[in-house]
Amino acid sequence: MKRKETRALRKTQILQYQKSGQSVEAWCRDHQIKAYTLRYWLSKFTKVKQTQDTVPSVPWVALSTSVSPPSTDPGTIILKMGVAELCIAPGFDPHLLRQILHVLQGV
Repeated sequence: MKRKETRALRKTQILQYQKSGQSVEAWCRDHQIKAYTLRYWLSKFTKVKQTQDTVPSVPWVALSTSVSPPSTDPGTIILKMGVAELCIAPGFDPHLLRQILHVLQGV
């Protein structure tokens, strides 16, 4: 049996065990599987699932584009990063700017 097939079989067995409500020993006895084998696969399956569950999500920031002439306000800063250009006016939201810069760094 190939590794992929073995993993699929073990996942199926784990799901069957979990749905059964039986103890590890009782379920293994009924299915002719050694208890330590099931425990090993349970721990392995749980680690994989926890890793998948803890993958951080990427926070997305909505960006809109518009073409407008630069502000003539002396307090306005024009920031250019690659092809992106941001006009930062007095009273800007520093948290929003940090999020935008983070997104642009990943582009």
